[in-house]
Amino acid sequence: MKDIARVVGVSVNTVSRALADKDDISDATKQKVLEAAKKLNYTKNHLAMGLRGKHTQTIAVIVPENSNPFFAEVIRGIEETVKAMGYGLILCNTEQDPEQEKRAIELVLEKRVDGVIFSPAQGDKNILKQLQEHEKPFVLVARYFKNANVNYVVSDNLLGAFLITQHLIEQGHHRILMLNGAKEPSSARDRLEGYKKALKSNGLTFDDSIVRFGAMEAEDGYRMIKTALKKGRASLNFSAVFCFSDYVAVGVMKAFQEEGISIPDDIAIAGYDDLFFSSVLCPPLTTMRIPKRELGRIGGNILLKLIQLKKSDLVIQRVLKPQLIVRGSTLKNRNR
Repeated sequence: MKDIARVVGVSVNTVSRALADKDDISDATKQKVLEAAKKLNYTKNHLAMGLRGKHTQTIAVIVPENSNPFFAEVIRGIEETVKAMGYGLILCNTEQDPEQEKRAIELVLEKRVDGVIFSPAQGDKNILKQLQEHEKPFVLVARYFKNANVNYVVSDNLLGAFLITQHLIEQGHHRILMLNGAKEPSSARDRLEGYKKALKSNGLTFDDSIVRFGAMEAEDGYRMIKTALKKGRASLNFSAVFCFSDYVAVGVMKAFQEEGISIPDDIAIAGYDDLFFSSVLCPPLTTMRIPKRELGRIGGNILLKLIQLKKSDLVIQRVLKPQLIVRGSTLKNRNR
């Protein structure tokens, strides 16, 4: 701004006010300042502005893995929302590691972001204290902590898992292998509860021997099914598989197809999330549609509201309903 002031022949304060489009600066002066700024390749230093005005017009998004199509869609929803209001975005991946998550929060606090949206690894809800102690507005997205009075937007995972399990039971499956995610996240815990609830509602006994944890990627699903098939297909003690995600379901389908086991005639497969490729798999995958981008949009809107109102005691919690999408991977002897 000093360079612009020297070129135009005005004070630095005048340059600052002209760039901010203040009413007390004439249009002619503003035009001269803008022309000089363009020639000198001037860009705003939001960090410096933030140090003076307490705002950097930047928010942070912290997720387990942004290459996962689920989180990629959530992030798009967040970005669309905050970008429209002039905010930039800093993205951090934690790889589902609480230590990386802690470092990510420390990093974004150092960057003086105006707020944080994150999907916690959930090893310990004490992670929230870092943000609360700095009085930094934050919103949890896709995951939450029970009995924590904080802002969040999630999908109803208990309902979703109940509906998927109920559908499989209605198709005649009484032994349903559940390949669940990591034990800690609320999404996995709630889906297990929904699975149990559906079994109980249909008079079926829960058997923890056909529940596996740690299925997060396609490779996990593939490996778990290959292990189950080590003694041959006759040793399988289930007729359907409920996967934590469509990602996992891809690996599961590959493993069965390599062994010549037909889907859905020999085994039914259901996923979760309704990712972009699920409808074009062979057979198309039955799944639970999550409003992924809407999760991001609502999370972004909640955070912007918290920033603008400057109310640390305001708590907004939203639970979105999922939708069962039935496709060929669970419909035996029907057109698919």
